Amino acid sequence: MKENFYLLIIIFIPFLSNAQELSFGPLIGFNSYNIEIDGPLNAEGGNSSLNFGGFIDYNFKGNVGVKANILYNSVSENGYNIVENGIGSDFIFDDVKYNAIQLQALLKYDVKNNYNKGFYLLGGIRMSSILNAESNGEDVKEFYKSPNFGVMLGLGINFLKNFGLELIPEYSISSSIDSDNNKSKNFGAYLNLTYNLKSIIK
Repeated sequence: MKENFYLLIIIFIPFLSNAQELSFGPLIGFNSYNIEIDGPLNAEGGNSSLNFGGFIDYNFKGNVGVKANILYNSVSENGYNIVENGIGSDFIFDDVKYNAIQLQALLKYDVKNNYNKGFYLLGGIRMSSILNAESNGEDVKEFYKSPNFGVMLGLGINFLKNFGLELIPEYSISSSIDSDNNKSKNFGAYLNLTYNLKSIIK
């Protein structure tokens, strides 16, 4: 499934690259989230280090467009432990660090009539593919479900001609852990800083 998802992006990029309505550039940021688990496991949340990647933004009609943020995500999560009768027991493993590739496929609505000028709204789907995960040197990648998905809805602003700042809350719609007895729901937010290269390259 994830291979087909990325393949569609690769196919469409050549068509978009010749469009006057296309903008693109680098992206950096970070994200944080809380974890709620329906099951005997317990965990608190996760925080990323610096996320980095790029974006493609295509204005297809008036003040409406589509945007794809693609980023490399490195996250530290609190350890997972088992809860019995409301009391937490020993951790099944300590803090986890994992790396992932993320795609944020978003619909963009610019508040002003001029696209990429001022405030805009964003909404769409986030897909994450786990590359690796470790806890105290132990490979725990199989503990995570890959890919996993979330819904996103937030806002952004363009400033100083080429810069953009986005705050996008996100709620998972699939469990991030691969367990029959535990289903996780994560709620958090992304803060992205973008730089539009279109005016420099053209």
